[in-house]
Amino acid sequence: MKKMNFKSGILAALTVLLGITLLYSCDEDDDNVSIYPKNVKIAYSITSKSKDIKIGKLTFTDSTGKDSVQTNGQVPFNKSFPRLISKQGEKAKLAFASAGNGEITFEIKVDDQVVKTESFKSAADSLKGSIEYIF
Repeated sequence: MKKMNFKSGILAALTVLLGITLLYSCDEDDDNVSIYPKNVKIAYSITSKSKDIKIGKLTFTDSTGKDSVQTNGQVPFNKSFPRLISKQGEKAKLAFASAGNGEITFEIKVDDQVVKTESFKSAADSLKGSIEYIF
């Protein structure tokens, strides 16, 4: 009888110890781990089959996350730089406006992967368009 109580006691202690071990060995889900802040390389490009398209006003999100404006210039346009993305929801934007006819194609790359591309055709004498990528 004492042998059976001793075995039952050891079995109960081992069961409790196993339960505690399993409880504390489980980590939080890795799905909730933030990937921000993160460093990325952003590249913008504007291309066209038309040769005479000039930049009227070009706006893009720069390396600090603020809008940068460029006037006067020629298409094709290419710009790349490193940027620290601090939190989810930050954007990379590219906008273009010019007087003229033709078709332009915008492209945004993040770490050399195309994340957004779109083409725009002129309406009368106005050529404009914009795209954005949200992290």
